[in-house]
Amino acid sequence: MEKKKFPIVERVIEFSEDVYIENSQVTMCAESIVSEKEWEQFEENSLVLVDGNDIYQYCSEYPIVVYCCNSDSGLESPCRLNGFIQNITISTVCEGKRFSIKKREMPFEFVGPTTVAYITDNIGRHNIISNYNIFKMLLKKPKLVLSSEGLLIFYTEKYILATNDCEHYTYVDIDTDNCIINGIEVCDECCVVSTTREDYEEDYEVRFTINMLETDIMISSSVTKI
Repeated sequence: MEKKKFPIVERVIEFSEDVYIENSQVTMCAESIVSEKEWEQFEENSLVLVDGNDIYQYCSEYPIVVYCCNSDSGLESPCRLNGFIQNITISTVCEGKRFSIKKREMPFEFVGPTTVAYITDNIGRHNIISNYNIFKMLLKKPKLVLSSEGLLIFYTEKYILATNDCEHYTYVDIDTDNCIINGIEVCDECCVVSTTREDYEEDYEVRFTINMLETDIMISSSVTKI
């Protein structure tokens, strides 16, 4: 029997210059002297993000951390983290415009610089992560593992957050007042969380339940000390 292919998570925190988005031909010149070709290049190279009825267009982007699927996973292109998400990016962005979609018009205002977190979905759209708790967690550059169900499990030394789409989520309730989280091992039906408490180690078994009929609490977890 052929072994099931599973995404291999990669957390990228170092970037080369060619990854940055910079449109100096637009930002450093008066718009009246920018050529048609330069405008076309800008439209191709700028970062466009969607947030409900607002659309953001940024001239410059400097990634801080990217979570993606390693190409060695053997998945069909595009490699993806799960059925909702291709990758997740946290970036500093500059020189932007926010367009608000309203009846019969689309007014805009200048915005930036700021820090944004967004997902790239599996058809290539960039959607802003507007959930504050997920955004706050991502700013800490947590580590990431995937559960056997495809849940994205982010963790630091103190917190564990699981989500399927970067909108619905749950915190895993482990008492970390006097301990630190060392790592998470993914098993077929559960995850094992390893912790260090003072001078000894403790492991916890975590099981997740996903109820797609719920809107408020779609994801829940149960924790058992091993």
